[in-house]
Amino acid sequence: MNERVQVGIIGLGTMGQGHIKTLLNDVPNCEVVAVCDTDEKRFKEAEGKGLLSEKMQRFSSYGKLIDSDLCKAVVVVTPHPFHPEISIYAFRKGLHVLSDKPIAITVSAADEMIREWKKTSLKFSTMYSMRTTSVNIAIKDFLLQGKLGDIRRVDMVCTKWLRTQRYYDEQTWRGTWKGEGAGLLLNQAPHNLDLLYWWFGPAEAVSAEVSKRFHNIETEDEVTANIRTRSGFPIRFYSTTGEAPGFDRVEIVGSKGTLIRDGRMAKVFTFLELEEEIEKTIYENENTMLDVAF
Repeated sequence: MNERVQVGIIGLGTMGQGHIKTLLNDVPNCEVVAVCDTDEKRFKEAEGKGLLSEKMQRFSSYGKLIDSDLCKAVVVVTPHPFHPEISIYAFRKGLHVLSDKPIAITVSAADEMIREWKKTSLKFSTMYSMRTTSVNIAIKDFLLQGKLGDIRRVDMVCTKWLRTQRYYDEQTWRGTWKGEGAGLLLNQAPHNLDLLYWWFGPAEAVSAEVSKRFHNIETEDEVTANIRTRSGFPIRFYSTTGEAPGFDRVEIVGSKGTLIRDGRMAKVFTFLELEEEIEKTIYENENTMLDVAF
């Protein structure tokens, strides 16, 4: 039997409560033994949802939780600016860390965080949960197998991040440079950008336009970007928190076919003669398309 890992949750907001629920219901080899928040109301909220048990120790200071020796790992789910200092303290005390994204709001803070981690043999990761969905894993495998041939272009539209003005008003740090570090690009869209990185590797060049069009906030709520990959093909990217109902769509066009993902469904349009160039196949036989669904 695998040894259970004792976990402490630092931050009991919406995401922190979500992590507790996931650990309780879906991760049997982990045990939530401690929780922390500076706001007493958060404990009552979590308790009212049945997420806290009498066995879970409660702390108002992350330092006291980490120093308690109750945990082998912590999940850091606080406002963004606090991720580095909490994670670094945990590393120095010998605890594994899962940090919510982003790990920091400045490059220098992120670099310091990574330097401290590299001094240890501990586990460290950030929460990019879209890598764990079956359709995105299938796309990754499909690309690794080269079934689309040479990639020609990618288009990604991710507008299912609708946020109302009330969302920003409920937490005063949201949508502010000091409290959040940025808006859409640092809070919601990193999930989508991480998928692009995971599927296609680092970018060679990026040009982008960001704007604040839909909310009364300091930071951006819309981004349009043109990305040139190191392999040479272009990626067009659009995202916003001001559109309803919103879409989550990706088109990946290659020399042997096209993959289209719409939400959690994906279809692959390939050519019967996979070795032929797309242009030749189109002109010689328009009926050779196959529709294959995952």
